Amino acid sequence: MVSHPPSRDLRVLRATQRSSWGRNVGRGLIVPLVCVMGNLQARAQELEAEERNRERARAQAAEASRAELKPLTMKPHPRTGGGRPLLLQDVLRSVDKHYPVLRIEAQKVEAAEGKRMEARGVFDLKASASGYLAPVGYYDYGYVETKLEQATPFWGISVFGGWRYGQGDIPPYYGYLETLRRGEVKAGIVVPLWRDGRIDSRRTGRRRSDLAWQAAKRAYDAARLKIAVEATSAYWNWVAAGRRYEVIRSLLELAEQRDSQITQQVEAGAEASLTILENRRAILQRRVAIVRSERALQAAALSLSLYLRDSQGRPRNPSTQQLPSEIQVLPALPDLSQDDAIRRALKLRPEIEGYRAEVARAQTEVDLAKNQVAPKLDMTLAASRDLGSGSTDQQTRLNPTVLEGMVNLSMPLQLRSERGKLKSARAELESWRVQAEFFYDQIATQVRDTLSALRAAEAQVEAAVEGAEVARRVAEAERTRFQLGATSLLIVNLREQSAADAEADAIDALANLHVVHARWNAVMGSRRMDSAELPSQSAPADGP
Repeated sequence: MVSHPPSRDLRVLRATQRSSWGRNVGRGLIVPLVCVMGNLQARAQELEAEERNRERARAQAAEASRAELKPLTMKPHPRTGGGRPLLLQDVLRSVDKHYPVLRIEAQKVEAAEGKRMEARGVFDLKASASGYLAPVGYYDYGYVETKLEQATPFWGISVFGGWRYGQGDIPPYYGYLETLRRGEVKAGIVVPLWRDGRIDSRRTGRRRSDLAWQAAKRAYDAARLKIAVEATSAYWNWVAAGRRYEVIRSLLELAEQRDSQITQQVEAGAEASLTILENRRAILQRRVAIVRSERALQAAALSLSLYLRDSQGRPRNPSTQQLPSEIQVLPALPDLSQDDAIRRALKLRPEIEGYRAEVARAQTEVDLAKNQVAPKLDMTLAASRDLGSGSTDQQTRLNPTVLEGMVNLSMPLQLRSERGKLKSARAELESWRVQAEFFYDQIATQVRDTLSALRAAEAQVEAAVEGAEVARRVAEAERTRFQLGATSLLIVNLREQSAADAEADAIDALANLHVVHARWNAVMGSRRMDSAELPSQSAPADGP
């Protein structure tokens, strides 16, 4: 087959198509390139604007740092201590002498002592006298009689004696009033045979008052322990507040001492102008902190003044010069046996004796109520003799010694009052027994809880003291780096604040350890508040 060359029209058509395709491809490339160039130009303008803003901000910061600051007014913040330190024993002695709550408890003991004396008054010797005269009437006679009675604590026995003188025309039905010229002497004894023999209301009253007095004394001892812990806590809170004040005062002094040095360095061009503002910020922030610390110290001193009193018993604020220079680190206690500690607490806690006294008192009431249910059967034996002279008839009738005996029986038939008292007494006895058993459980829980708190406080002190030492070294190293120009003042301030916080944590941990030691001693029944006592390994196993 023979091929023919394309015609002219075909060649023109093909050339036209190729030209159109080239124009279309060119247009497709130019549009994206224009867009990219526009974006690049816009981004460049944005970067230029940001740089201008940064330059403006730097200029404003420099202008602000060069602006004249108000001169610092150095406010004095005196150091604490320097005088005779106030000791915990000084506070506790003041509590014993003047603390109002403890004085109230002491007056309760005095009141119980008064009730005790009152109960013994039923055994006082009692004297009585009476006289009678009938000068006008069918029978003209009269008599005088005196009597002494003495109740005894032995089986409810009472003894009596007396003298009677009777003269005149005595009626026959009152013939026992007639005596010889020197009167009649008489003595006798009353013996309870059933009720009131083993126990009676007089002996129960005496026993009740004795036990109430013992309970009041134990309540006083318990209050003394509780108040001693409160006073110890107030004392160590005051000491800790003083130590925290010293930490903040030292921190403020560092910033104030740096102020003039930084100003000189900025003027010499060795430091940026902004460093002055950073140091001024730190100074003002620490001044706020020291005002807050001063207020906390004043509040702690006021709380302590409730326990620290003058010779007139008025609250006395301790001065900052009396603050101790340090808080002693107490040695850790060796491993303790909880069982030994619980046995010792049950033996020595004053509340235990108080509960025992209340249980014994309630038991006495039950014994009395049981006794009162029985019939009252008393036997009286007496002897009498007339003295002096008289008519022959009187000598015959009145001169011989007379021996008498009498038995008296009485009892209520329904016994509702007696049975009601017995029921009430038994319920009260059971109530006191349950309270005592519950208190035994409370003591065991207190021992375990306080021992746990003691171990936690010791661990906290160890970590806090070590942490404070590490933070102090880091702050010193950061200050050295700042002097060499290797760090900024902002980092130095942060390091110093961290060191101050760590020192405050250590102070609080040490103070808390002293308070926990005091709580431990109180739980163990000891009033020693300066260090913890160990339970005796041979403590007797007294308890519920």
